[in-house]
Amino acid sequence: MGSRGTARRIDGAELDLAERTAAVYAWLASMYLSQYAEGITGEGYDALEFLTSADEAEIDALIACEAVGMKPPHAKKFRKELGVLR
Repeated sequence: MGSRGTARRIDGAELDLAERTAAVYAWLASMYLSQYAEGITGEGYDALEFLTSADEAEIDALIACEAVGMKPPHAKKFRKELGVLR
């Protein structure tokens, strides 16, 4: 048994969030860009629907933000594959 406060009950909403986040990680991993998954999901893009609905200014800001810090060739691939996903 874990100590009080360390065990986390997973209800439907938390499981749904975990599944959505896993989809973002899997999509990034399929492009060999998994090193950016934590930063992208940490910026609130924890579901593919959030990425696909983001406008170009939002994607520019995401790619450039310090938490993500995407390298230019990776950003090019990310944008290309996001266009396909949309």
